Amino acid sequence: MPVPVLVIVCHIFAKAENVDHVKNILTALIEPTKKEEGCIRIRLLEDIADKTHFTFISQWESDEVYENYLQALYIAKAGEDLKNELAEVADVKKYKYIQHPEKKEEAKNSSGRCTLL
Repeated sequence: MPVPVLVIVCHIFAKAENVDHVKNILTALIEPTKKEEGCIRIRLLEDIADKTHFTFISQWESDEVYENYLQALYIAKAGEDLKNELAEVADVKKYKYIQHPEKKEEAKNSSGRCTLL
């Protein structure tokens, strides 16, 4: 697997009355995104304390492939579908690795079940 050089963290806040609809739209993005050229990994998380808060964490081979992905028709459609469903504009941050993961990292907790992104 290529070493990811770009990590995207996207925080999305649904209006309380639209949580299920927003979750369905976001979930539908996962499989086509996994098939995109340059997508290494994508995860969708839901905040345990705040059911209106969703977070995408994705890893991409480069900024260029990520920017190309944003032009996909299904991304534009999802943006249009979400336009009136969100409490605020999505917060998207781009990160790069300071230390590239070279091997699978060992879990540090007592259960041994913790895995890193």
